[in-house]
Amino acid sequence: LFVWARLRRAHTKNFSILLLALQHCTAGSSVFLVEGQSSVLPTLTLAIANQANMTRAELDDLEHRAICIHDQRNAIKKGERLGREAGRKEGIKEGIKEGIEQGIEQGELRAKLTIAQQLLHILDDESISRTTGLPLEAIVQLRND
Repeated sequence: LFVWARLRRAHTKNFSILLLALQHCTAGSSVFLVEGQSSVLPTLTLAIANQANMTRAELDDLEHRAICIHDQRNAIKKGERLGREAGRKEGIKEGIKEGIEQGIEQGELRAKLTIAQQLLHILDDESISRTTGLPLEAIVQLRND
């Protein structure tokens, strides 16, 4: 059994059907498929089915199986694509959430440091630490700067 085929992507489904039919051909059969000759595929499929002594029902079964395989592959590809998209969206959402949280924390720290800076001339270090919630070491460092 010899098959030479270079079909465009659009003809993959027909090519799959043809290959399934070819699997049932008798030894020594030869089939040549030429690029761009998609209009002869149904005729070739029937000719191969006749040569392999396949009934119309067997040929229909092969075509049905090929369509199922094609549909399953497309379903898997679609599922993978949808999964990646959902993962990407979830990642972006989580990244934005973390960024907002970090921004809030940084803003609160800056506010505390600003308040502590303003209180340095009025209160002692321990009072400033209790008022702002900053550690005593941070107040000491502010006073030294």
